[in-house]
Amino acid sequence: MPNHVDSLRTMPTLPFLWALSPLLPCLTAIRHDVALRHADRDDVTFAAGLLWEAQGSSPADCAVTCISDVNCVSFTLSARGASGRRQCRGHSLIADDLGAGVTSQGARLYSLKDRAVAYTAASWHESWCETDTDCGPTNSVCFANKCLCTPGYYYSVGAHSCVLNCSQSQLQSRVVEYPLYFIYGHNSLALKTSFRECVSLCVTSVTCRSLDYRYSSNQCSTSSLTPLDVPEAWTPSDPANNLNYYQRLCA
Repeated sequence: MPNHVDSLRTMPTLPFLWALSPLLPCLTAIRHDVALRHADRDDVTFAAGLLWEAQGSSPADCAVTCISDVNCVSFTLSARGASGRRQCRGHSLIADDLGAGVTSQGARLYSLKDRAVAYTAASWHESWCETDTDCGPTNSVCFANKCLCTPGYYYSVGAHSCVLNCSQSQLQSRVVEYPLYFIYGHNSLALKTSFRECVSLCVTSVTCRSLDYRYSSNQCSTSSLTPLDVPEAWTPSDPANNLNYYQRLCA
C-alpha cells in the first residue's frame, strides 16, 4: 500500500503543466476513463496522505499533476477563490482511506482509476475482514479477522495475489502469521529460542518454508512443508499456549 509522504511539497505549476500539455486534450475528452469523481465526498478536503498542493484550473490539470507523481492516487480540486484560482491537492490514499475531512464548499474529489485499482489490490492482504467475501482475490480467506491467503498458498508481494507454487529463490525473508494453528509433526528443526531468531533460522535455511512458534515456552519448530502438503497435520492450537503458524512470503 502507498506510504504517507513525510513532508508536504509544492508542485510546479504552469511551466510544468504546459510541458505536459499534449496530454490535456486527451484527459479532457476521456477524463472519466482516467479519473473517477466521488460525488459522495463533495465539499470536503482532506489532510490524510497529503502529498502536495498546486494551482490548477480543471480536473484535467490536477490529473496531469497527479499522474506525474507515482505516489499520487487521488486529488481534490477546490472552488475558485477571490483571485479566480483553484487549488489541486494530491493524496497517496484512495477515497475510502482519506477519513472524514473538513468542509470546503465547492471542493471535488477524484481518484486515478488505474492507481486506485492497484492500490486496492496491494492493500487487501492482512486487512480486516468478517467473511471470505471481504477479501476478494482467488484463494484468499478471512482468517482470524484478517484477509490472508488460504493456508499453504503463498502471498506474492509482487503480484498481490495468492500463488500455489513458490520456488526457493522466490521465498522472501518475511513471514505472515496464522494465529492459533500449527502443523503437527513434520518439523525440520525444534529448539527454544526467541521468535526473531526462529524466523531468522527459517529464512536463512535452504529448505524452510514455514515455522510454528509457541510463545508460552519460546519453542521454535521449522518445516519444509505447508498445510497444503500435509492437510491432515493442520491443527488448531490451545489459546493458552499461544502457538501460531507462520509462512514465508513469495516474490
